Amino acid sequence: VSTQSTWGITTVSGLAHTQPSVIAPYLQPQVLPVLYKETAVDPSLQRVVDLGPFKHKVDDGLPVRKAAFQCLDTVLDGLSHKIDMHTFIRQVIKGFSDQDDIQILTYQILTKVSIYHSSWLASLADELPDAMMKGIKDKLKEAKGPDPNTQQQDAASPPSNEPERAKDVLRAALRCIVAIQKMPGIQQALGW
Repeated sequence: VSTQSTWGITTVSGLAHTQPSVIAPYLQPQVLPVLYKETAVDPSLQRVVDLGPFKHKVDDGLPVRKAAFQCLDTVLDGLSHKIDMHTFIRQVIKGFSDQDDIQILTYQILTKVSIYHSSWLASLADELPDAMMKGIKDKLKEAKGPDPNTQQQDAASPPSNEPERAKDVLRAALRCIVAIQKMPGIQQALGW
């Protein structure tokens, strides 16, 4: 992944923040499809580095994905009237199963959506619990800390085993859940 991708996304984010009218005509046909594509995890950009007795999983696509989610957050703030919210929410919830930074951004974005675009989120509320709970369960395990009976980290384990970072993700998730619970009409959602 080139740094030009990250720079390009950061430039779009800056324009969306400072001069949204400049990118507004291009948002649906060109900008959002690229951002949605960049939010996906690319397995070809992941590798395992052997550090002697330990193996560390490195995700070279993380900076671009993080920039894409940050840009989506900025676009939501300044150009929400130009977004197909149904597609937007469906793309954002894919971040529940990503790394810690992406999960925190995902919860922040959905918290904003629940406050300012609650009707759209309520229409998709049945899809949220399963996606959210998988990530939350994983973070609960991480928040407990490493198992003292385990001597080394397995290469297939999550990239972040820091209990404090897992707790940060759980706090963001809880804030999001509380915001969703306050939405009008959420009680009618069967899955929620």
